[in-house]
Amino acid sequence: MAVRFPVAKELGATAVVNGSTEDVVARCQQICGKDNLGLVIECSGANIALKQAIEMLRPNGEVVRVGMGFKPLDFSINDITAWNKSIIGHMAYDSTSWRNAIRLLASGAIKVKPMITHRIGLSQWREGFDAMVDKTAIKVIMTYDFDE
Repeated sequence: MAVRFPVAKELGATAVVNGSTEDVVARCQQICGKDNLGLVIECSGANIALKQAIEMLRPNGEVVRVGMGFKPLDFSINDITAWNKSIIGHMAYDSTSWRNAIRLLASGAIKVKPMITHRIGLSQWREGFDAMVDKTAIKVIMTYDFDE
């Protein structure tokens, strides 16, 4: 996480929350105000993140779940019903997303260089995977480097 926080701030984040060491719900409510979280976008797909998103949401608020989870939900959804909360599923992209992404990247509107923490040859793939597992990387770019 330590490598991600400075990059997030460089790219414009005004606050960061470390889910490994902080109470995510309490911290987000502290940052935004307890009654101000009317929309939460959950991108990880992890059940704990969806549970936290629902918990931090104000009554009548909406969670948009972009992340794809692969495990059945392991928590009660009674808070959704009791507080008139909604969950909306949304696929991360549609047929125009790639075209829009390329246009935004080409124009410089989206900065990606700070997120590229490693550039390695394909023969160094293990180093790249280790960096991802150790969480010392954000994005690893591998290039073809084998001799034919």
